[in-house]
Amino acid sequence: MFQAARSIMKWLGDCAKIIASENQPVRWTTPLGLPVVQPYRNSERHLIRTSLQILALRRDGCLVAAKQQKTAFPPNFVHSLDGSHMMMTAISCRNSGLNFAKVINEFQILNAGVHDSFWTHACDVEKMNQILREQFVELYSIPVLENLLESFETSFPTLTFPSLPERGDFDLRNVLESPYFFN
Repeated sequence: MFQAARSIMKWLGDCAKIIASENQPVRWTTPLGLPVVQPYRNSERHLIRTSLQILALRRDGCLVAAKQQKTAFPPNFVHSLDGSHMMMTAISCRNSGLNFAKVINEFQILNAGVHDSFWTHACDVEKMNQILREQFVELYSIPVLENLLESFETSFPTLTFPSLPERGDFDLRNVLESPYFFN
């Protein structure tokens, strides 16, 4: 059922492994233009000798943590897309005159937030749900993976990346009518 999603996750991990093999962190730009760099590096032990003791400190080293780069990239990339969707939804809600916020917990409401829990006034929920769907379609109408591959090939011209996974035949516009798309 989720074969295509697994293929994409594998492709993302394979790309990250190739980039990390060059001792480079994985970096990309979200569809909204936010640059992202994964900070994962192997730690090094640094000794500080004093007259009383020797302190051992751990700090980031020069080598990227290749395994962590590979395993973290698929979820980090997806979260960056979710965050882009949230921001697009927030902007569209504002432009439509809706109040929009992210619910942190039942006692605290912020105007910014995480990618998967949206809030508006009860009378505006249906409009917000429509905006969520429209912004999702707009976001994923962009060739997201193609753009990512192009940015990798531009940033690392000497590396060879695997071909993109096959695209399915799902009509993205079906999201506009899906009753269970976002709840």
